Amino acid sequence: MSNDIQQIDKAEALWNGQDYPAAIIAYSQAWATATKEQKSQMIFGYCSSLYKVKDYKSLIDVYRTAQVDQIHTDSVKGIFAWALYYHYIKLSKYDQAEQLINVIDEIAILSPQVKGLNALALSVISILRNGKLLSPQLRVVVGEKISPELLERTPAPAKDPSQTYPSQLEEYYIGYSKALEEAEEYSKAVDVCNKALNLGIRYHYSQDLWMRRRMATCLVALQHYDKALEQMQIVNKIKRDWFVLHELAEIFYLLNSLSNALSFAEKAATAFGKVEMKIKLWGLLQKIYAKLGKSENSSLMLRLQLAICVQMKWHISQQLSSAAAEFHLEASKLPPFAEIYAGYAASIKGNNTPPDAAKPGKPLPKPATPTSRISGTIKKLLPHGRSGFIRSSIGDLFFSVQDINNPDAGIEVGKAVTCKVIESFDPGKNAPTFKARAIHIE
Repeated sequence: MSNDIQQIDKAEALWNGQDYPAAIIAYSQAWATATKEQKSQMIFGYCSSLYKVKDYKSLIDVYRTAQVDQIHTDSVKGIFAWALYYHYIKLSKYDQAEQLINVIDEIAILSPQVKGLNALALSVISILRNGKLLSPQLRVVVGEKISPELLERTPAPAKDPSQTYPSQLEEYYIGYSKALEEAEEYSKAVDVCNKALNLGIRYHYSQDLWMRRRMATCLVALQHYDKALEQMQIVNKIKRDWFVLHELAEIFYLLNSLSNALSFAEKAATAFGKVEMKIKLWGLLQKIYAKLGKSENSSLMLRLQLAICVQMKWHISQQLSSAAAEFHLEASKLPPFAEIYAGYAASIKGNNTPPDAAKPGKPLPKPATPTSRISGTIKKLLPHGRSGFIRSSIGDLFFSVQDINNPDAGIEVGKAVTCKVIESFDPGKNAPTFKARAIHIE
């Protein structure tokens, strides 16, 4: 018995001295023959030592082998709850989805949700953030295990004091609304999106706009097309990506507003983006042209879809296969889909701009050649310090710090530079532009 006491005292001394690896060895040796009372004395030091060295699996085993719940104080339960989070959720050490749900339930019992950071809130948010952990239906179940009212509303600080990360509340509503949409609980998803947009919190990375887009998608599924249009028009005022224009065209098509549907769809067709990724857009345009009696263009969209599927080695749907057979199209005789697209894009160039799309800005005049060097000064550095703008004779040029040949000369606003100019594209303005390359600070 005296040897056991000495071993426990040794372990406690090592723990107090923060020699956690040595303390773990001493605790392990004493644990095998310890009484219930001795385990009660040791368990906090033993578990906290294992936590410090991030041996979460051993911590979980020690906690469970203690067996008698009465020896687990709130402090020990808190450590165990965090160990469950790190082992099963953060490190994804689980076998089945049901096991993860059970872990969440256990954490909820051990460490009930309180205001601010805690194991339960972080576990739920982590699962909602990582869509691969569980099915949409199970993510919805997990999302309902905490009260959003207790989540932190203040954005999380970043290393750069001028930057912040999303708050717990923001991350929760982004993940929960996405799970609801994917689980096809559209009415509930709309309600959650509406609530999230009226919280009065600051959203990061344009997540408020994507929340509106999600709400529009759900409203379309519910056949509330007018309300969906309202949301997408708000998104389109700021985001002019091709897929936003495509989705607007889809809604106008569902409203049987074919002229608007065509206008937005053609704008999406020529907006920046890979041709093959727009295959659903070509399907929409095929239907619009057919309804408008433009059979030649409708056939062209069919050829474009078939060429993409064959040349990208993608699955050809039964509907596409039947349509191709009806028009006697032979996949092997189709030209490269890039050629089909180029001919189509040239044929619709200059067509009417969608009524609610922003007018592209006046293009910058080109330099004598795209590779000619021009002079300018650094006008602005963006907050993250990785890019900025150069003021030049042909307008403001975007630049990346990694394209500066001599950064040791000091990257400061007002410094004279010379650079090459290349053609680029501004997805925010949905328009061609120029970019500085091979920059030299004078």
